[in-house]
Amino acid sequence: TCALHVDGTVTCWGRGSEGQLGDASATSSALPVLVQDLSGVVDLTAGDRHTCAVLADDQTVRCWGEGRLGQLGYGSPVARPIPSKVMDLAGAVEVVAGDNHTCARDGGGFVHCWGDNASGQLGDGSRLLKAKPTQAVVSSAVDATPLGALALAAGGAHTCALRSDQVVVCWGLNSAGQLGDGAILQHPTAQPVQIQCP
Repeated sequence: TCALHVDGTVTCWGRGSEGQLGDASATSSALPVLVQDLSGVVDLTAGDRHTCAVLADDQTVRCWGEGRLGQLGYGSPVARPIPSKVMDLAGAVEVVAGDNHTCARDGGGFVHCWGDNASGQLGDGSRLLKAKPTQAVVSSAVDATPLGALALAAGGAHTCALRSDQVVVCWGLNSAGQLGDGAILQHPTAQPVQIQCP
């Protein structure tokens, strides 16, 4: 578990075996510990065994913890016990994490994802693991103009976005219908949620 403090610092506690507490150790802690070399944080997310934050000053993303599936986004599948800068990503305003993948939204509404992609949870049309950001496609093939995202959410192995046209789209694992498209087939590209209002 991690907390974002009003001064822009972050503390974490709980299991730390993969460095997910960010205190340069691989030990667990029943009390909050300060994440090292991290300040000016404006957004924070935690996955299964990794954590990521958006910094206000340069709008970059820093991640730490388990990196075996590329979920830290710095190009190497290795765990890091302190925050590391995500490669090739700037202008971030929001970050969300699933179990082993991470996605960020930039100020222009573009969505960038990295990490495990076995179920298509990165939204780039493939099922290949990516250790650095790849752009998710939130528009469909029939959209006349590209549509950006206003907000993001991530589940264990799926991701959703609220598009600028107020349509919610999801991609990734769908074994329990979590994409909301009326089916149980996984999709590596965005599928509109079939919202029915009374």
